[in-house]
Amino acid sequence: MRFLADENIKKEAIDKLREYGYQVKAIFESYRGVTNGEVLQLANELKAVLITEDKRFISDLILGKKSAKYGVIFVRLPPKQVTVPEYAQKILDVVLEYELKLETSLIIVKNNGIRCQSLD
Repeated sequence: MRFLADENIKKEAIDKLREYGYQVKAIFESYRGVTNGEVLQLANELKAVLITEDKRFISDLILGKKSAKYGVIFVRLPPKQVTVPEYAQKILDVVLEYELKLETSLIIVKNNGIRCQSLD
């Protein structure tokens, strides 16, 4: 399974996913300078699930302004409440638990729970 990590996703989470054998492209490593508008398009082209903390993607998806063909993980973990290792582990846990649904879902990850809804 492929992932595209937006520039706001912590490197430790990217490294953790890679340790488990997932293919992860990171905006800050390979695609510096792309606009927010290009990130979702890039995820679609790469056939990758987008991992982001950017609320604008979610607003655009809900309002139908943009579409994600391969799923989105929206991370809402406040830094004051979650350590970096906990952040990385939480994202990995979501990927492992929802692996069969990732490519067709919007998954919202919060400190107090996870919500999964179909992108259809």
